[in-house]
Amino acid sequence: MIVALSALLKGEELSVEDRGRPVKIILLDDIPKGHKVALSDIPVFSKIVKGGIMIGESTQHITRGEHIHVHNIKSQYL
Repeated sequence: MIVALSALLKGEELSVEDRGRPVKIILLDDIPKGHKVALSDIPVFSKIVKGGIMIGESTQHITRGEHIHVHNIKSQYL
């Protein structure tokens, strides 16, 4: 998972690193600044970790390049 430092548009191709490996992803959604993007497929009921802290659990399958937010994760704090 990465966090968008600026607004990103659906269809954009990103080149990023995931655990030291180069990864290319195509965005499946518009991503607002500060929101998260899946770098790999995330199965339903998976822990979502941001900055080493568990922030919630996926409520559905999340596809690589998809927006990660309240529509597909349940916060551990609610």
